[in-house]
Parts: sequence; structure tokens; C-alpha cells
Amino acid sequence: MHILMSYSNKVSTTISQNNLKDILRVIESIDQKLPGLVSLTEEEIAALPRMKAHTESFVHECLKYSKKYPNYIPDDVDIQEIEKDVMLINSLSQITNALSKLKKKVEDNILLAGSEAYLPSIAIYNAVKTAEIIKRHQDKKRKTVMA
Repeated sequence: MHILMSYSNKVSTTISQNNLKDILRVIESIDQKLPGLVSLTEEEIAALPRMKAHTESFVHECLKYSKKYPNYIPDDVDIQEIEKDVMLINSLSQITNALSKLKKKVEDNILLAGSEAYLPSIAIYNAVKTAEIIKRHQDKKRKTVMA
């Protein structure tokens, strides 16, 4: 007796090896177009103060003060570097937003494709195990009848 079940198949696509290589090359190309970026250790990350929404406005306000009161700026503070950092933050935030959307889409499809492969695999496993049990039971009956 077979019970008909329908399995959802919301994603049905493949990525050719050529396309995969192209995609990975594009990702590598993006990385190469960001040569000044660094990677931090967990310890370095933990030691850094964080700029959040309210501190971002604080930084912008301080840059305004630096223009208005240049004589009060400490000698070891480089205003141009702060401005470069702010511009970098703005650019990287745009990149991060775009990458985050793509990353979520990729992760959602990994989850969905995994689910779509796993559920029918359970059905296959159960069908094979059930068939084995039935066969063993039938074999046992035959042996009993023959004896």
C-alpha cells in the first residue's frame, strides 16, 4: 500500500560549474577591489569601542566642531583621517547591505533545498525499511509453512 504524498519543491535550480567559478571569481574580485581592509582577531574586536547610531552622530558633530574651532583640535588628531573613516563607513555600509540581502537569499535557499532533499529522503528510507520488514516477515512465513 502506497500513500501518495506531495513534496514541496519551491526551489528547483542548479549552478553550473562554469557559473560557480564565475561567481567565486567575482567575489574574489570584490575582495581585491577592497585592498585596504583588514581582518581583526577576536581579541582586537573585543578591545575596540563601538560606533553605534548615537555615536555616529557624535562623530559628525565633532567634525563640525573641528571646522568651526580648528585651534582647539589636539595636534595628534588628524581630521582628514576621521573624514576618510566616515566616508569608508558609508561606503562599506552600502556594500554590507547589498551583501547581507544576497547572503540571506543564499542561506534561505540552502535551507529550502536541504529541506526539500531531506523530507523525501525520509520517505525513501521509511519505504525501504518497511519493505525489508515485510520481506523478512514473508520469508519467515514461508519457512514456517515449509517446515
